[in-house]
Amino acid sequence: MGEAFAAGTHGRGICISYVPSKQSSIDNSNMLGAALLARRAVYTKDHQALELAKEAMTYSCARQNADAAWFYGAAPMYHSTDAFHTGYNLDSLKRHFDSTRDREFEPNLRCGFQYFKDHFFEADRRPKYYHDKVQPIDIQCAAQAIDTLAFSSDTESESVELAAKVALWTTNNMQAQDGHFNYRDLG
Repeated sequence: MGEAFAAGTHGRGICISYVPSKQSSIDNSNMLGAALLARRAVYTKDHQALELAKEAMTYSCARQNADAAWFYGAAPMYHSTDAFHTGYNLDSLKRHFDSTRDREFEPNLRCGFQYFKDHFFEADRRPKYYHDKVQPIDIQCAAQAIDTLAFSSDTESESVELAAKVALWTTNNMQAQDGHFNYRDLG
């Protein structure tokens, strides 16, 4: 494997950087990279890629907070938790698991998914941007929520029903009369 990306060790594991020219510890990009490497490794039998994928997942799973949430990134300025980046993390963890069948991170996935369901939806199934507040209402949060919930349906039976309710809320509240979806509602 080439050195086309920056990676750094920070505590446990290795973090694949968001940008190739410098180390930037952002969990969703690290986990997306790890999932891609894991899928690639399965098809190419590249053990080095598989090891790097596991080290990257180790990094981000070790940084999962006690409440099962992830901050966007390591730097204090990135210590916020939002729905769509959490969805990226969960999708990446599931892709890693589906590719490798490595059960080590299964508790992280299970707890993270429960946190996602418990903190990113209002009672009417409106998706929340942040774990602790609704505004802004954002189409990316809605779309990623539907994707993450549907993607997890093979292991989380109730997630399809929740995805359908989020989709219905989104269609009823974010879709304009001409059919396009509004990007954001600042309320």
